[in-house]
Amino acid sequence: MTTGSFSFFRLFLIVVIAFSSTQASAKSNKATTSDTINVSIPDIAALPGETIRVPIVTSFVEIEDSITSLEGSITCDTTIFTLLDLEREQTLTETWTLLDPMFNVIGNSALIAFPGLYPIQGSGALLLLVFQVSDDADIGQTTLLEFNRFTLNEGRPVSITQNALFTVGESPLIELSNREHNFGTVDIGDANEWPFLITNHGSADLHILDIHSDFTQFTLNQNVLPIILQTGESQEFRTAFQPTTEDTLENRFRVTSNDPQEPIAIISLTGAGRDTGTPVQEHLELNQLPERYELFQNYPNPFNPSTVIRYHIPNVDYPVHTSLKVFNCLGQKLRTLVDGIQEPGYYAVTWDAHDGHSNAIPSGVYFYTLEVGDFLATKRMVYVR
Repeated sequence: MTTGSFSFFRLFLIVVIAFSSTQASAKSNKATTSDTINVSIPDIAALPGETIRVPIVTSFVEIEDSITSLEGSITCDTTIFTLLDLEREQTLTETWTLLDPMFNVIGNSALIAFPGLYPIQGSGALLLLVFQVSDDADIGQTTLLEFNRFTLNEGRPVSITQNALFTVGESPLIELSNREHNFGTVDIGDANEWPFLITNHGSADLHILDIHSDFTQFTLNQNVLPIILQTGESQEFRTAFQPTTEDTLENRFRVTSNDPQEPIAIISLTGAGRDTGTPVQEHLELNQLPERYELFQNYPNPFNPSTVIRYHIPNVDYPVHTSLKVFNCLGQKLRTLVDGIQEPGYYAVTWDAHDGHSNAIPSGVYFYTLEVGDFLATKRMVYVR
């Protein structure tokens, strides 16, 4: 049999996101920092009768380009496999939980409606498509999974899509040397490293597409991704924990690959910071102070249960009073995080999503304002319960 003899039809992937009018308005009036974002499906292989999960993967999405909507269509050969379902667990869209995704097959079209609310950023799998490989598929058969279109944020930034080759046959198998690690307590400003191995125990090439960290305090030494591991081949990675607060953080590394049974492998990391009385220097020497005031976007965002707010105070000749406050969307002050004189330096403050009376806040949009002398800046953040 040949692929060309099969009838093809379009599988329509329609992801519709309901977003608040204020967020949509702010997005439409704001230029993005990136002209394009790469969106791809990896080459994948599986045996007849297997149920497989195929990730749709995005390159790194900057905070300014946060994804608020997805819409597209994909073409495949339904004589080889059939689309069964949509999954978002462990993907970037896992925070879109206000409404359940809708999935239905009507005639020759698989229709998906995926309501969401909160903007997402970072890199990795946007979602997983679940396919069933036909029992009648022949070993060695190939077909394409093709994007007809895929649009983010109504076209800004532009999505550059890459199609995938599906092969009926043996598949890769990812193995992690360790799936959890506790860094213990690390002094703020210091770093503690930990190595781990990724090995391909399958019979086809393993493509490591992305490794995404939930918190910026956990970093990876491998910047050149994707990489390909042949059968039996291993690659060492080194992760470092550099705390900016005294909080205990529980982090995930989400390893996205073309393993059809485990496209997203999780490494659980834990670490705690210890305050030594020195402002956080973020890889800089103590004598290298900021050149200007700066308030950064909180991370993670959206967040639960806590988020980190970073800011810089430059070297000035006089003491400056610093205040960092959190407000709700009505402009009511909820919490004062910082209130006092601070020396020049690099600061990070954690907010635990509680108000000044230790009450947990509801899900929603909040604002934080930094005031240092004559400097004033405000940014928005989203809390998801």
